[in-house]
Amino acid sequence: MRMHTTLVIFALLAVSTAGAFAADSTGVDQAQPRIALYLPRVVATADQVVDTLTLSVQAGSSEVAGFDLKIGCDSRLVSILEILPGEIPDSCRWEYFDARDLYDQYDPLQPFSLWKVIGLAKASPGPEKPECLGFDRKAGLVDIVVAYDAEAFTLDTSVSLFFYWEECRDNVISDKKALKALMSHQVFNYYGSAMEPEEGFPSRTGSPRQCIDMTKRNHPLRVVDFHNGGVEFTLIGTEGTADSSAVSDTATSESE
Repeated sequence: MRMHTTLVIFALLAVSTAGAFAADSTGVDQAQPRIALYLPRVVATADQVVDTLTLSVQAGSSEVAGFDLKIGCDSRLVSILEILPGEIPDSCRWEYFDARDLYDQYDPLQPFSLWKVIGLAKASPGPEKPECLGFDRKAGLVDIVVAYDAEAFTLDTSVSLFFYWEECRDNVISDKKALKALMSHQVFNYYGSAMEPEEGFPSRTGSPRQCIDMTKRNHPLRVVDFHNGGVEFTLIGTEGTADSSAVSDTATSESE
């Protein structure tokens, strides 16, 4: 059963008087710089119990004023204990951060674990401004504290952490003026391969077409690339961050 919670609604999803944006019929704006979100890919050994994984953003010349994310996991091998503000909301002194577990009871039709995370640089009226909206480099948005059940596996196994969509407001980023809702352009699986978009909810492949009404002057833009991550459990080797060549295609994957 899903917990019923009252969450802050993104101001960027409200009706705006801003002008139309230069986007094609699918909401892709070629002039808008791409933004990439990366769930981490790490290697864990049998002696590890707790780890902190950083979800990072590479925004280039863009600035991010808020985010509304859903992060899931399908395996009991990895339990999300808590999600904390990352480098950007912490160092930039953002006004609002909330993270919560959406499940109070396991549902076999849903991810084993699902968390919602909201961060807003500015959440209240007034002249105060955040110290910054990001950095000109890859930086952390949130820190995911996880526990590993290392005793439950006997072979090398990979467990995916992934972005999850249940409604149009999921996995949306705000531009610096909180006028544009920036949605998924492409989603990449644990192995770094682009996933084919699917229509409808729930989805692991991005916001479906129904989320963008091109007749609206303030329609969202598809400029965000979502990179799923995860944990590779190994009986031998060194723990730490894994690059794309470190995760074998022959590993047993518990999900996309």
